[in-house]
Amino acid sequence: MKRWLIGIAGAIALVAIGGYVFREPLMNALIERVTANMYVSKDAYPFDPGRAVGERLPPLRALYRGREIADVGALMGAKGLALYVNRSVDW
Repeated sequence: MKRWLIGIAGAIALVAIGGYVFREPLMNALIERVTANMYVSKDAYPFDPGRAVGERLPPLRALYRGREIADVGALMGAKGLALYVNRSVDW
């Protein structure tokens, strides 16, 4: 019985010493295994943000004061026009 316990204690001591001596490569292997599939190489979602920044807007069709307008210039006042365009809305 004592030989069996001494054998187990010796094996545990050898594993502990080996783990201490080879701690850096073992840790690197563990980190690599845990993070193996963490990142994807390419995004598969086909996101299209629409028009590029600075690109001209398409022709406008809107009702303003009961009449149809097709030109943004018709909306401009004496101080100009503030127009907000959100190019990332996905309807």
